Amino acid sequence: MSLLTVDLVNEAIDLALPSVRAIAKRHTWSPEGVAIVVGGVGLDEPVEHVMEELGPEDTWSDRWGEHSDFRLYARKKMEVSLRTGRPSGEVVADAPWLLEEGDTFWQGGVAEDTSLAVGASGIYGEADEAIAWIVWNIIRMLCLLAIRRRRDAGDKVLGDFGQ
Repeated sequence: MSLLTVDLVNEAIDLALPSVRAIAKRHTWSPEGVAIVVGGVGLDEPVEHVMEELGPEDTWSDRWGEHSDFRLYARKKMEVSLRTGRPSGEVVADAPWLLEEGDTFWQGGVAEDTSLAVGASGIYGEADEAIAWIVWNIIRMLCLLAIRRRRDAGDKVLGDFGQ
């Protein structure tokens, strides 16, 4: 059992969306939304969220150019961060030898270790990274609150260990 679940990640994204929308409306080169991808321990596969403000994915390249697959780049940013435990922009700037074939050079992936990473893509890299940190921190908060609820209920361990 893991505290990190698809439902928890989706709740974190939902909680983050008002701030994400405000950032994406003010700090963009054109799109007013982002794709967000979360990966980590406990998730069988990354959780993806594409903001409705981006419109249909099959129109992105016509609207914003050939490198506008925001879902793909959010995933690639997340993958760099999940593999290295560092923000993707930091890897590019400070440890480029950690990059592997297929990695992106753009910032917007965040992590503090190799167990949870968030990637965002669609607006400026600095704003993508801030959005990824917002989601990452809300996930952390929700996990800590889940522990608090379990402690308050008298639990001393996570899950059922035959007690």
